[in-house]
Amino acid sequence: MPEASSNYIIAIFTVISAIATVVIAWGIGYSRKQLKLNQEIAQLEFEYRLSKEYRELIKLIPAKALFGEQLSPDEYQKVLPELLHYFDLSNEQILLHERNKIGPEVWQNWSEGIRDNLSLPVFKQSWEENSKCSDNFKELRNFLSPPV
Repeated sequence: MPEASSNYIIAIFTVISAIATVVIAWGIGYSRKQLKLNQEIAQLEFEYRLSKEYRELIKLIPAKALFGEQLSPDEYQKVLPELLHYFDLSNEQILLHERNKIGPEVWQNWSEGIRDNLSLPVFKQSWEENSKCSDNFKELRNFLSPPV
């Protein structure tokens, strides 16, 4: 009887050990999924904050400039700080793309927006003036330069 009893105890411990292994494996898998989900949420929040910064900035630029119309010299001087802020934000977005900190869909959207905005007369004028007197915004310069 003692041998049967010890075999029975060994069998119980074997089953408990197998169950514990399955539970641990499930817990590890679940934890990995949660970690990945948390990383995706953090990425989305990060991209959202940058998009929100863009929306807040673009509100400060007169609508007619966004529709491709020229501004009066006075209007242009008033909006110049926002345009420089826009160049800085665009430069940062490009840098984040180069460092793989933003997703490909977001980059596609941002890169098209940068090109579209910089084709508008007011943005283009400010960018050309800035380029003549400053070496700032290296990433944006490289982005806008045609490939050689």
